Amino acid sequence: MTSHSITIRWTPWIENNDRGNGPVIGYRVYYNTPGQDDIASASGDLIRDTHFTITNLTLDTEYDFRMTASREGPAGEGTYSQVASARTKCTAPSQAPVLSVRNRGQTPITLDWEVIPEGSWGCSALSGLAINVSTNGQNGLPRTLSFDTTAGTANIGQLEDCSTYNISAAFRNKDELGIYSEMLSVSTSLIRPARVETLQMSASTTQMEVSWALSSSICSPDYYIIRYSLYQKLACQSPETTPTEFEVNTNAKQFNNLVGLEPYSRYQITVTAVNGAGQSEPAIGYSDTRPGPPSNITNVRVNPERTSPTRLGFTWQPLNCRNVNGVFWYYFARIYKDGDVSNQASGRTYLDDDISYSSVEFNGLEACTVYELNINAVNRGVFTPGNLSHAIGVTGVTFTSASAYATEDQPGLIVNWRVPSQCNVDYYRLSYQLISRKACQDAPVIDAPVYELNITSNTTYVSEYLLDLEYYATYSIYIIAMIMRTESLPMNVNGDTQDGDPSAIESVSYTSTAHSLRFVWEEPSCESLLGVFGGFDYELFGGQRTARYILYTRRNFNIASE
Repeated sequence: MTSHSITIRWTPWIENNDRGNGPVIGYRVYYNTPGQDDIASASGDLIRDTHFTITNLTLDTEYDFRMTASREGPAGEGTYSQVASARTKCTAPSQAPVLSVRNRGQTPITLDWEVIPEGSWGCSALSGLAINVSTNGQNGLPRTLSFDTTAGTANIGQLEDCSTYNISAAFRNKDELGIYSEMLSVSTSLIRPARVETLQMSASTTQMEVSWALSSSICSPDYYIIRYSLYQKLACQSPETTPTEFEVNTNAKQFNNLVGLEPYSRYQITVTAVNGAGQSEPAIGYSDTRPGPPSNITNVRVNPERTSPTRLGFTWQPLNCRNVNGVFWYYFARIYKDGDVSNQASGRTYLDDDISYSSVEFNGLEACTVYELNINAVNRGVFTPGNLSHAIGVTGVTFTSASAYATEDQPGLIVNWRVPSQCNVDYYRLSYQLISRKACQDAPVIDAPVYELNITSNTTYVSEYLLDLEYYATYSIYIIAMIMRTESLPMNVNGDTQDGDPSAIESVSYTSTAHSLRFVWEEPSCESLLGVFGGFDYELFGGQRTARYILYTRRNFNIASE
């Protein structure tokens, strides 16, 4: 049977005890609905077969069927058979449900719908709603759930958190399943991921590969945060007091490479999984980087206090537990004449097993010679030594003589000095400064300017004039020999300029009486004396009379008549 037809079958009439004669030549089928008085014939002609399909019926309707057998003749049709009942089927519902999700991002999912119009049921009634639930990437058939059509809502259970489900639905009647709705993609509750497992580190000198196993959480992370900080320099006794934490975000699922680390150091590493719901508990681990070469030695310089014509001393900032990068073995220091490292070293020394060494001396060197120091440090068990650090030093220039004396014609000084004949000096730097005005012993000179001259000479005996100086003053003079841009130790001499004439006396005034004159003047300053004070010399002129007097300590003088 279908929604609009029913096929009935019967066995042929073979009875022979009926009234009348002759064989059955055909059959007639009659039908009506229960309670209907009229009975319709299914066919105008006799049916010769033992089955017949009645068409143009109403869907989902029960029909009663009766049959008669007929022989030839006007009275050949027999009586009705017993009633046989059958119902036509329903068609599939012709409209799909319109679904909506009430609580996205939660578990379970609540699904809502509205019942389609009755004309699209394809039946006298809808028997239910079929809901298909499947996950992304799920193999096999989806899970089908059935719900009462009229409920209008359903809770979809047995779902997992952190999952995305594809949901579609179709109305069903007692015979057919209707059209499925459009697919809805719905995510369940998102919870933060579980802590990563099996955190492992594999380190080299300055790099570290951090790896981990994915957690068993059903909620997968979107990314990972790797935080790392220096926990302790292994050459130091104590951990870091205020470690600096670095952070790296990575989408890599199970490893990440950390670079730029410090050698021979212990690092604390934490790995945290992150998704939209938050962060997992951190997985914490520790790992040590391998020893490396020591850091560069800094502040390498000549030690002037340990430098002479045959000796050079050098100092440096010693390494410490933070920059040694391993187990210290020795400092290796060597010097080369004229800085030519292709020549054999003029001196070398190993300073073993004590990281605090900060100075070295080389003796038996040539005077007035440039030497270059090369120094680096070496750690135990590390094939690569530390980088070289350098310093330039010059053995002392012996000034065999140096003097300064006053010029005769003006306030100046002649400075003479001599160096040994083997000293090939590029030039001399001479500086001089006023340090005392000899007439002003109670008034020290403060912040006098320093004057500098660069002097070249082809001979080892040098003489230089310093002009435009002050009279009756003492100057401090420093001479430095420059060899290949390196300074020698300074030679210091002092020189005194000659006396000069005092400045004129100013502001002379007088008072008079009938028989006397009184003269008054200001005492000259020490700066204007320009020599040793010897007294005041004055003369009086009056008519034919001339008088000359010398006064040593007074600032006034009385002249009275006899």
